[in-house]
Amino acid sequence: MKKFKFYTVTPLFTENTDFVVDNVRRLRREAGLDCVAFCLSMHPRGTPATVQAAATLAAYRKVKQALAGDRDLEIGVLVQSTLGHGWSGRRQLTDEPWQRIVQNDGAVSSRMCPSDDRFRRYILDIVGELAATKPSFLLIDDDFGLRAGECFCPAHLAELNASAGTQFKTPAEAQAALAACGQADPLLWTFEALRIENSRRFAREIRGAIDRQDPAVRCASAGANSIFPPRRGLWSMSATWPRRADISRISFAS
Repeated sequence: MKKFKFYTVTPLFTENTDFVVDNVRRLRREAGLDCVAFCLSMHPRGTPATVQAAATLAAYRKVKQALAGDRDLEIGVLVQSTLGHGWSGRRQLTDEPWQRIVQNDGAVSSRMCPSDDRFRRYILDIVGELAATKPSFLLIDDDFGLRAGECFCPAHLAELNASAGTQFKTPAEAQAALAACGQADPLLWTFEALRIENSRRFAREIRGAIDRQDPAVRCASAGANSIFPPRRGLWSMSATWPRRADISRISFAS
């Protein structure tokens, strides 16, 4: 018989770990909540970004150790941000010289681009450290992966040219060509396939980082697997954007 579980997503206050521990125990005592997902934001912040990340990981390990004696308490982690949700708009949260996502309107986002090896290594190192603590599970939040209309950075533009046989020199050229596509146009579907595969490739790397520490650690994507319907005005004819499809699913399963 399957058992339904409630997971309480709990903020991790790095400056007050005693409060975090007490709050977990209070919720368990008063509401019977014995499955906890600590919420860790790992989108790069500050410079170097590794300083804030290290402080967050240290606080998590301290809390997990403090709760180690609590019987039948299931402790997991919600990695609440990786690429970034984009809430800060164009305002950058770090001065790290890593590639940002270039959106379909040419704007440089505060979201990190997974084409940058340095950024991916930053995330993979964090995931590896989390997996080494043997959490019950990891959840990667829905900011993971490229969204509809992303990305037009130099690396992704070159990848599109190589795959589609095009010679776009600027994001504006590629955006104009995509805006003129019909729904069945091979260029549009090549762009979409590359967007999906870029996300899948990063997901495979994350799964690999987990497996190198402990293959038994479960990992999943929280939310819509980074598959979003088109925003109004994404292209000049938003109706031409491909519909959601099974190929868009992103898996962190081993």
